[in-house]
Amino acid sequence: MQSRTRVFVVAAVALGLLLAAFLSNRLSIDRETPAFQGAFPVSGVDATEEHYIYVDIKGEVVRPGVYKVAAGTRLFQLIDRAGGLRENADADVINQAALLHDQTMVYIPSLCGSLEPDETRTGPISLSHAPLERLVSLPNIGESTAQRIIDYREQHGPFRHVEDIMAVSGIGEATYEAIKPLVVP
Repeated sequence: MQSRTRVFVVAAVALGLLLAAFLSNRLSIDRETPAFQGAFPVSGVDATEEHYIYVDIKGEVVRPGVYKVAAGTRLFQLIDRAGGLRENADADVINQAALLHDQTMVYIPSLCGSLEPDETRTGPISLSHAPLERLVSLPNIGESTAQRIIDYREQHGPFRHVEDIMAVSGIGEATYEAIKPLVVP
């Protein structure tokens, strides 16, 4: 009888250890495995859903797409996660220190291929990131309107939709329709 009890206790302990190892490994996988490619936790941030945001990065990055990142992530961190900038990325027109917000789309523009700095750059203009010099290249946007766009995004954060530009003083339906095909939020 003692022999049977000993076998039973050893089997129970072994089963308990196996179960503990399985659960420990399972919890570790859940914490470390992103929901989809591009997700990453930032150390010091609790890994609950409310501490994450979703950002869509397009244009001249190695791996464009939608990324799940920790709240408080900066653009340079997202660019790094997306594999870095491509060789023809126009890094001079993006603010890599910009704080990212949920549901933001970031467009990394391309150089036009010329080494001349005054030549027209190609690709859509980001309303949320473009400097004044790029904004004034849009139809019906002068220097004062471009400055109002910059002031608006500094006060309200990045544009979530292109049509949000109509909330800026001086931009009506006609201007919106003229710039709509040339810009991204």
